[in-house]
Amino acid sequence: TLVDPFDPERFTDMVQTAVRANTVMEDVAMEVNRELVNSAGSSIKVRQIGATTVNEKSEGSATAETDFTHEATAIDTDPSAAQGFVLQSNIPFTDEAREDSNLPEMDRAAEEAGEDHAEFRDQTHYDLVEGATGVQTATVSSDGEISYTDVKDLAQSMRQNDYNVDSLVISHDHLADLLDEDKFIEADKADTDAGLRDGLVGRFAGVEVYATSQANASSTTAGETQAVLMDSSRAYAVAVKREPTAEEDRDEQAGVTNIVITQRYGNAVVDEDAIGHLNNA
Repeated sequence: TLVDPFDPERFTDMVQTAVRANTVMEDVAMEVNRELVNSAGSSIKVRQIGATTVNEKSEGSATAETDFTHEATAIDTDPSAAQGFVLQSNIPFTDEAREDSNLPEMDRAAEEAGEDHAEFRDQTHYDLVEGATGVQTATVSSDGEISYTDVKDLAQSMRQNDYNVDSLVISHDHLADLLDEDKFIEADKADTDAGLRDGLVGRFAGVEVYATSQANASSTTAGETQAVLMDSSRAYAVAVKREPTAEEDRDEQAGVTNIVITQRYGNAVVDEDAIGHLNNA
């Protein structure tokens, strides 16, 4: 079947599907808020978990009042903001290419474009949590490697501070090491669904393990982060202003149809203490 006439809506749907299927870091975000899509404004506030206090009292006396306090973190999707992003790619299709191509080729182009956008989006999220400075840190036993003890000890230290650590984000380099670990439970043996290319790969030291090609690869560089631990209910959030969309930009004289794919979003750390780094010495 010839591609002509090209259907940008179908292409957009396929790009969006590919983005969502291959975006790993949003699986560990506390919230992916889409309220800004088709709404006015570029920023939105995400509430932190509130804090209460408990007071000891004497029998029969009045109970002291305690405030339910919480803070809010603003996420700004404006590209001029520190963590606001507009991603764009431009795919030119000449008339000859469209006439000589078939739908499966267009499908592959849409899937690849979606994967590229997902990787870029993943990178911005990973850079956010890996670059956070007020996080809990620990040193790996051996530079460039992560062990069961390393992960367990940092996770338990964070849990001692009342954080429900449930996620470990690593590179595929480190995943290759874990696959040789007796204590690592692979996803297909743990009644969980792995992503199409990256994503949830198993369990280790009581946390879900996510592998992404955007995470820091194995390195012996002093101080470099080798793994990120998170309480995914409190660590960071994402706000979406524009889902990945594809539009036609036709140049009749050149005989070229440019398919312009754009997306716009922002992210922000909500609670740095909900993030932990395993670093080289």
